[in-house]
Amino acid sequence: MKKTVYLHVGMWKCGSSSIQKFCNDNQKNILKQGAYYPMPIKSKRLGGLKMPYLHEIGNCLMSDDLWGAQELFSLATKTFPGKDIILSGENFLNTKVVANLSALFSDYLKQWDFKIIIYIRPLIEHVVSAWQQEVKYNDPSRKNIYFSGDIVAYANQTKDYVKLLDNIKAYESLFGQENLIIRPFEKEQFEGGNLIQDFSAVCKITNANANANANANANSSVSRITLEKLKRVNQLLEKQQVDWNTSMQLKNHIINIINKPGNTPIIYTLDENWIVQFNEYTNPIELYIAVNYLNKKSLFINNYPKDFENKKILYSGLSQRELDEIEELFTKIYKNYFLNDKSFKKCNRLQSIIIDIRCSLIRDKETRKAKRRALKLYMG
Repeated sequence: MKKTVYLHVGMWKCGSSSIQKFCNDNQKNILKQGAYYPMPIKSKRLGGLKMPYLHEIGNCLMSDDLWGAQELFSLATKTFPGKDIILSGENFLNTKVVANLSALFSDYLKQWDFKIIIYIRPLIEHVVSAWQQEVKYNDPSRKNIYFSGDIVAYANQTKDYVKLLDNIKAYESLFGQENLIIRPFEKEQFEGGNLIQDFSAVCKITNANANANANANANSSVSRITLEKLKRVNQLLEKQQVDWNTSMQLKNHIINIINKPGNTPIIYTLDENWIVQFNEYTNPIELYIAVNYLNKKSLFINNYPKDFENKKILYSGLSQRELDEIEELFTKIYKNYFLNDKSFKKCNRLQSIIIDIRCSLIRDKETRKAKRRALKLYMG
């Protein structure tokens, strides 16, 4: 009897971090239920940062390293023979990854059953969540609309929602529609009312301590006010030429301080006309998925955003007082915790150098030699 590979491929910003945290925390329990979830591995492309196993396979494909992706997947199939495999990586709906699906998996189709798990949230909600994610965690060196820009510009440039249907059809073409498990990312439609129990049921690991982790919430969203303050922080980080590693730690400090419960969600502060236009474009995509893949008249039970008329707020940006406050907070944290902490400063410089050395984008030999010399200096 063939075993099953459960590929959770996205969408990103649909609880992927929570699913991966649950699987990491419960690997032994999952294994007892007959399924193997590979632990995160160090990414050669991201300076040794640990990434979900399938996500790193996707990183290989996006870097045109098909052989590396094949080696990683082959290893996953051989680690625990006779077990199902659960893999989660939200970058597997990336168009470049999708283009390599056949080359990666075709040799395994006769040996394994594949189930493709895709969570989809209302596309207007998704683009709002993706926008705030980019503001929270992007690299200051990129200096683009992702980092401090406007949601309309972000939505017009990225257009993930346009590619979604084509990418789903690519999975259908390779694995068959009967092997696609498309789940609406909506509490009312989750098994047991929460994401983790829903995912556990799909993967047939219902005894894997799902209840204890049902409320795992990794990488949660921030409010509109918090987001606008982070955009200001991003400008200050850019001005100080702070590296990505330091900026992430500093922003996490600030988020913990300023993102208070009860602040207005981003969606209720956006222009109503833009929301209407966006929904007019994306509603047919959602309808097609509902009718053709789920045999339903609607993908979601609730219209999103819920109760917009009563909850909408006219938001005109930060006041000068708020701008001054966030700049004062940034300066205080940056100076006290980063600039004056010599051990952190040295460690952070070292980590930045290591990341630069390992980064596949550094192709110039002289640059690599210079980085290695600097590394030897800092290591003494």
